[in-house]
Amino acid sequence: MSRNEKKPGRTTRAEGCALFQYRLSSDLLTVILCSRGGALETLAIDIGNTRASWACFKGSAITSRGQLESFDGIGSVDLSWGDIETIGIGSVDPDACRRLLAVLESVTGIVPIQMTNGAEVPIPILLPDPASVGTDRALNALAWSRREPGRGAVILDAGTALTVDAVSNAGEFLGGWIAPGLDLSARALATGTALLPTAERSVAEGPWGTDTSSATSGGIAILLAGGARALRDRVLGGLDADVATVVTGGDGDRISSLLGPEVLHLPHLTLEGIALGAHERQGGVGD
Repeated sequence: MSRNEKKPGRTTRAEGCALFQYRLSSDLLTVILCSRGGALETLAIDIGNTRASWACFKGSAITSRGQLESFDGIGSVDLSWGDIETIGIGSVDPDACRRLLAVLESVTGIVPIQMTNGAEVPIPILLPDPASVGTDRALNALAWSRREPGRGAVILDAGTALTVDAVSNAGEFLGGWIAPGLDLSARALATGTALLPTAERSVAEGPWGTDTSSATSGGIAILLAGGARALRDRVLGGLDADVATVVTGGDGDRISSLLGPEVLHLPHLTLEGIALGAHERQGGVGD
């Protein structure tokens, strides 16, 4: 039986709703999968450090998607269900991934394909310990290498952490850099000082901030953009000419706007990697 073959006696819920409940840390996340008809192929679920997102793919096209900003309280996702043949889960939280995997398998009869470290992603990782590479970093590299075969890239993923990674022209993951992301930097500044508030998610116009809020929010964003640019340039120095600069992640829009017009913003790159990785892991070929 293949990893995604439906178990005997189990049926996929093509109609109605299936209520999935699983615990992420101490919080309860509820995912509601509802049928609306149509032939869907792959459900990709990305569990990050502070967010969970999902997308349904028909071939390479996203037919529906959603995102949970945090795991606080109860979130519900109304997901077009249809005839899903493959489920892929990419997660930087292996415990959460295992719990979700068990629930998905018990309700749908499909065994999801899980990727919780770089060694489980079908891409060459030219490092001594591929399993130590974060899943999201490897998935981004996989998605880019399938989008643009033969062209390398610097991939900046702006989430809880900011990662800046190198992908060769041959589609190999070479390594990269890891730094705190925008929200993590804001929380660290607020908790590490007596009077500074948590920074807002905006950057004021003008040469400087005119109050504490604008000074902290702008200072963090501009500092991070400058650091991202410096790390990007350092990675570019080790790659061949004519490579792309790609930005993804929950704060990708903010980072890309501060890096310049040459940046390619691909907000769903990790989800693409999950869908591709799931198909390649089971030996299938996407449409």
